[in-house]
Amino acid sequence: MCRTVSLLSALALACGGSGSLQLADSATETGLDADTDTDTDTDTDTDTDTDTDTDPDFTLVVDHDGEWDGSWRVGAHLVRSVGDSFEVVRQYTSAPVSAWPTPLSFARPTGDDLGPILEGDVTGAYFLVHAWSDRDGNTVLFNEDITAISTLVVAYAQDAGGMPADSWIGLELDTGGDPTAVYPLAEVDLAGLPFIDEVTVAGTLAWTGPQPVDRLAAFSLAEIEALTTLPGRPLDVPLVGPWTGTATGDLDPARLIDSGWGIDVGVEVLMPYHDLLGNGFFDFFDPIRGEVCVGTDQAGLLYVDHVDAPDIALFLHLYGLNPGWSAVRLDEGSDDVDLLSPEERTSLVVTSGTCSP
Repeated sequence: MCRTVSLLSALALACGGSGSLQLADSATETGLDADTDTDTDTDTDTDTDTDTDTDPDFTLVVDHDGEWDGSWRVGAHLVRSVGDSFEVVRQYTSAPVSAWPTPLSFARPTGDDLGPILEGDVTGAYFLVHAWSDRDGNTVLFNEDITAISTLVVAYAQDAGGMPADSWIGLELDTGGDPTAVYPLAEVDLAGLPFIDEVTVAGTLAWTGPQPVDRLAAFSLAEIEALTTLPGRPLDVPLVGPWTGTATGDLDPARLIDSGWGIDVGVEVLMPYHDLLGNGFFDFFDPIRGEVCVGTDQAGLLYVDHVDAPDIALFLHLYGLNPGWSAVRLDEGSDDVDLLSPEERTSLVVTSGTCSP
């Protein structure tokens, strides 16, 4: 149970629980030039989530230097700052991608799209910029993978003391300290957020126990706690000499845990067992013996489900996580998700004892 809390609480921090991503009024501390374009054009057409021939109130240049394909579309979602996290309101604007860089047009927010920003000192709006694979071609992000995300939050400031009025500002986020203000804002870069389709683990067998062990499998924390077996075991391999195993594809939904923060995850503990029946897969009565170690900690697999929400995509990226598979250190004493390096995940040790000294 401790490991469930440890890994999932780290995802909670990534989704705003730590307080480290609070949007403080750092923009006013950067000495922004208040001499700005005060064009008060009151165009009230805020439904810009379609390609339009009308002149936009603001055009942002979006760039990306990673892999992409012709299904991609760039867009921005209107979000609210709620405590230390974001709450998505709606998709605000989008545009097809034929080449990089590509323009993304915004209409000036009005009416209910406006609200308090920068700790309530400013009236305006926040936007998260991203790209997704629009495979159904309907221009709406729904149940489709977000493929890239910007750590620069676009902020529109309508009015406020000390802030440039009627201006578009960037707030560059990281995992510590206040955001850095970017003004005037002209361009954002997207960081790729690919789905990691597979992860391979490997290692050696350092077995000194009197009882046999001949296979290694991944066991969901959900099935460990419920003392049951669940379908879709992602890894179950022979344990002979140097061993290797690969988890691939989507994890069976039965093995996912609702993290409570808008994303499902799977945590799988790697453990050796004795295949009593010799049928090549784990049965409920097969004895589990020993542990799979990385140093003095147990090793496991983390699966993050497909991400179609820009706020979740942003915080996953900030904390170095991707949707899909990764190998992790299961450290009960840490709230961090500790990803294994390529060298660590292929140098695991199966022991008849425990990993801890």
